[in-house]
Parts: sequence; C-alpha cells; structure tokens
Amino acid sequence: MELELFEKIVSELEQQRYDGWVYPYLNGEALLVPNFPDYLRLIRSKAPRAKIVLFSNGSKLTERLARILLEGDLLDLLRISFDGGTKEAYESVRRNLSFDEVRKNVHNFIELRDRLGKDIPEVTITMVVSPRNRDTIGALEDEFRDADDVAVHGLTNWAGQWEMGETKQDPTLRHKLVTALTRTNYCNELYRPITILVNGDVPLCCVDYEGKELLGNVRRNTIAEVWHGERYNKTRDALQNWDFSALPLCSRCTNVRVSLITKNPVVQGLKRCVSFYAQKHPRFAAKSDAISKKIYYYRISKRG
Repeated sequence: MELELFEKIVSELEQQRYDGWVYPYLNGEALLVPNFPDYLRLIRSKAPRAKIVLFSNGSKLTERLARILLEGDLLDLLRISFDGGTKEAYESVRRNLSFDEVRKNVHNFIELRDRLGKDIPEVTITMVVSPRNRDTIGALEDEFRDADDVAVHGLTNWAGQWEMGETKQDPTLRHKLVTALTRTNYCNELYRPITILVNGDVPLCCVDYEGKELLGNVRRNTIAEVWHGERYNKTRDALQNWDFSALPLCSRCTNVRVSLITKNPVVQGLKRCVSFYAQKHPRFAAKSDAISKKIYYYRISKRG
C-alpha cells in the first residue's frame, strides 16, 4: 500500500480517538517491505493511542531490523508463525524456510528486547495444527520458553477457498472439523475488525484476501462511511438472519458455523442488540465480542 493512502487511513483512526489494534499486514510477510518501519512510525505519530500487532514468519527478523523495531518501540505485539516443534515438522510445513535460522532470529529478538529493558513487544509463538506437526506441540513449548506465550490454532478452509485436502487422509481431523461445524456459529468479523486491501478496497473480512465480496473503498470514502454504509449493514443483516444465499463465502467458511441452538429467537434477539450497539459505537465493539461469546457459551452449557 502506498504511504499516502496508509497515512489517510491512520489519520482517520486518530480522528476517531481509536485505541484498539492495528494490523499492518494481511496474508503476506510484511517484513519483506523495504521501508516497513516507516509505516509503523506513521501509526505511532498519527494514531498514538493505537496498539500495533505484527504477524511474521520470522525469516527476515534480522538483528538490524530487530534493533530498529525495539529501539523505536514500533510494536506492541509480535506473533511469530512457527509451524512445528521439530526441524522435520517445521520444514515440511514452512517450505524453503530454515528451522534453525528462524529459531535463532526469534531467540535473538527476545534476548535483545530483554537486554534493552523493553516491556514491548509481547512475543507470542503460534502454530496452526495439522497432521504434519500436531505431535510436536510439546517440543514447540519447550523450545520457546523465553517467549511470552505459545498458542496453537486449528485449520481453517479460508471460506471454502482451500480444499483442506489433508483432512481426507485423516479421519480424526475430519471428525473434529465436522463436529466444530455443527456446534459453533459465532463470527465477529463484520462487527469488530475491518480489513483494507492494498488498493483501499474493503473486503468481507481477512479471509476474503482476493476481494471477492467488497463492502466499500477507503480511498473514495472515510472508514466511518464504509463501516456504517448500506452494503456493510445489509451484509450484517444477512449473517444475523442466516441468509447464506447472500453470503457465498460465509456459507463455505469453517469460521461461521451454523447451529440450530443459536437460532433460538431469544438468543438471536440478544445478539442483535449487542451487534447493533457495537455498530453504532465502535469503541464498544471489543466488549460486544466478549458479550456475544458469553451468550453463545451460555446456550451450549444449557444444552448440556
């Protein structure tokens, strides 16, 4: 994204007195951008209340770049995608990357942070669990005891854009996926985060990385105009009403899972109230996420 458009976006955040998270990346490796620290400095100067989180595979986290990020206090949270607790597992998933090199980069970053006496960024190691690495979770936790957290996540089908072929050879994993599809229905992507592509287009969510379902453009309009716009609101209504004919990506997504339990009119009424208020009051959005989840989990426990 050109710096001029990025500055427009960040300046609007400060006008809204935004104090939430900013994710200056989508699905690529942000550290490949030669002047990436300039984008982070722009956030710090134009939207000082905002917190900055970066997801990286760690391959380009050199000592020089680590020092720039740390001495400039340019990150609040650094999440490293490290998909395997052993060299064999890691390199079978992260092809063309070196387990030893990335491991060294991450440890050096944490060591430098601590040596400089910095409180930020918090460093979290994350792994997407698959048949190739699921037996190495313990090894991952042992390897990164110096990190602030180690987190594992399940597979997603990227709104049906990925076949999840590995599940065909793994009945256990397939069973877990099908079970999840029948138990969960919660998705906050239309109420809390907003995804902006490099040209200013606003897609349905971060999973819609090719912009197949666009809700607006922040080059032509403000973030607030897009967020409160007709297209966004109609899409929210479709999700609330389970009208998946209007949401082809959502209908295939493992992050949006339909459950008859949450079609209960009382539950839906509560969720609508929470979602409506979050839409009108963006600063309430993070709280609405927690409240909606509590409504869902209450129903599951009552079922149970």
